[in-house]
Amino acid sequence: MADHVHMMRLAWIPCVIALALAALSGAALLDHAEAEADAAFAGGSGTSADPYLIANADQLRAFGDAVNAGNSYKGAFIALSADIDISGAAWTPIGFSTRSGSGVTGTSTPFAGTFDGNDHTISGLTITSAGSASISKDRALGLFGAVMGGTVKDLTLANVNIDAPTSELAGAAVGLLGEGGTVSGLRVSGSVSALCGCGGVVGRMTANGTIADCTNDATVTATGGTGNCGGIVGAAYYSPEGSYMAITDCVNHGIITGVNDTGGIAGLCCAFVSGCANDGTVVGSGYAVGGIAGEVKNHGGISHCTNTAAIRNDSTASPYGTGGIVGWVRYDGTAPAYALSAPVDIADNLNTSSATANTGIGVGGIAGVVYSAGTVTGNENRAAALNGKQFVAGIVGNLQDQGASTLPASVPEGASVINNVSTTPLTSMSGTLTALYAYNNDPSLFTVSGNGLAWVAQRSSTGPTAYASLDYAVAHATDGDTVTLIADPTDTGTVEAPEGHSITLDLNGYDIAFTADGGIVADGDTLTVTGSGDLYARESDGTIIAAPTLLTTKTGSNGAEGHILLTGGTYPTDVAAFVAPGYAERVFDDPNAFGNRYEVVAASIPDQPSSSGTTTDPTQPTDPAGTTSSTQPSRPVKKPVLLKQPGAIASVSSQATAADAGVGMPPLSDDEGERALGLVMLAVVSGSLVVAIGRNGRHTTA
Repeated sequence: MADHVHMMRLAWIPCVIALALAALSGAALLDHAEAEADAAFAGGSGTSADPYLIANADQLRAFGDAVNAGNSYKGAFIALSADIDISGAAWTPIGFSTRSGSGVTGTSTPFAGTFDGNDHTISGLTITSAGSASISKDRALGLFGAVMGGTVKDLTLANVNIDAPTSELAGAAVGLLGEGGTVSGLRVSGSVSALCGCGGVVGRMTANGTIADCTNDATVTATGGTGNCGGIVGAAYYSPEGSYMAITDCVNHGIITGVNDTGGIAGLCCAFVSGCANDGTVVGSGYAVGGIAGEVKNHGGISHCTNTAAIRNDSTASPYGTGGIVGWVRYDGTAPAYALSAPVDIADNLNTSSATANTGIGVGGIAGVVYSAGTVTGNENRAAALNGKQFVAGIVGNLQDQGASTLPASVPEGASVINNVSTTPLTSMSGTLTALYAYNNDPSLFTVSGNGLAWVAQRSSTGPTAYASLDYAVAHATDGDTVTLIADPTDTGTVEAPEGHSITLDLNGYDIAFTADGGIVADGDTLTVTGSGDLYARESDGTIIAAPTLLTTKTGSNGAEGHILLTGGTYPTDVAAFVAPGYAERVFDDPNAFGNRYEVVAASIPDQPSSSGTTTDPTQPTDPAGTTSSTQPSRPVKKPVLLKQPGAIASVSSQATAADAGVGMPPLSDDEGERALGLVMLAVVSGSLVVAIGRNGRHTTA
């Protein structure tokens, strides 16, 4: 029996030896494969301190072959050590992959490491129609096919030629970006053309990812399909729970042409877009065309961005949504791809160019159409003209409700268009149903207020944030606030502080033009007027109203008397009853251009020179029947005020003053910190305002 057991044990020996040999053979084969991959590099060990180096086209192709064979290079670092020309042959994308939903198929081989261009250039990337007919529409095309969790950075792609008429997934740098991947510091020139889902830098970004500090100079064209065409990324979409996508500090100079969802930065978008700029013409021929994004859907937002290029929708089929910043904001409450949904914010952006959709429904200087929910605030539109078929307005062309059932549970019904500036007059808007700021189709759900023709005031409690309406700024002031004028408010209605508050209004050398029924009302609150400036009223045609009642006090619902205290300003009627202790009313024989002859000054100041060079004594009696001077009130000197700039975030120390810039400047909203994702640095250089976007000074405009 013992011999039998011994023989059985011996019988296992050949098997164990065979398994050991097989394992050794497999390890040797793996080592050989890795050695072959390593041999493709010019040097390096693949660490961040000692990356694998690529110095020529053969090494770049060998690296791509290794990735496509299944080596994702996750955790490894690869870097260029020279400029490389890959023209003359069709390019096979690194990370050969096919999209499936928000990810890739199981047979795909995406790149997951870090590729550093070291500020070198790869030129001549070519993927043309000669081979695209046999490529799946979901095959990812670009220098890299799919980058899932990896990084591509600091690289210039010059003279790109991608012409793939069947592709729905094409970008010069990356076809598909996801799983937290990052593309940053890239610059692209040439052309990218596909059926749809195409971008100058990235074709599509899904669920989790970041695109930052990229510049596109290439023309980008989507020829059909669903559209999704953008200067930086064609589509940034899918928002599962826990996802986050950002597009920051990117610039597009290229001409963007698409069908639906066409934008200067992104076509279809549920990412947070901030600090971006577009100066490339955007032309669509379907719904949702915008200077920054064509469509923002279910999640994300746009903040601190600037569009300076013409936006055009050539569709003849009454397309929805054409805007200087975004074409269409809307929601799909049943779409499983957008499990993470929230009201969309469009905040603190600047548009300076016209938007045109001659048969379009919903054309706006900032947003063409906003459906059901969201916030539009702190934006400025300076378009010379806005043209559409129906619903045309300076900020939002069409505020329209689609019903609560169309919204995700996390998105409350209702939208607001508050504290924006638009300088486009109604006479420069074509189409039926126009509005100066927003065409409101349902005032019970949508709020349109506090908008104006210029930034006219700021509050001490909110720093350099500016307000487009004086009455709105005062009505939302906190107790003890000082509201300072930074421009001449026009067509001002009733200026009234919150009940029980004490507010100071600093005229700061500016003049307030009230409407015929406007003025300052103290209703259970105290409002102090200080500084120099004229208060007057005028008719809608500009005619100055003689002797209007501009100051009114009431007893508030709290039982407290309202008080108006004057320590400055010039008025059309006697205001002695409101002059604060220590101050006096100086009366002039001749009214000034606003019809004013009653000026409030400090009673203790010495004689001051008037505009004609004579002096007046402010301590003289203030009987309106008599006068203390035969001159008109003198004009004050305006104090410079620090303001935040349009489409940008900047430190206060780097701001130009309103007097220096000579133009109105838009604000940042009160909750800017939650929305701001990028930084655009501003400086005044040799008397010119220079905007530096991104890092290394890659893009500056004077």
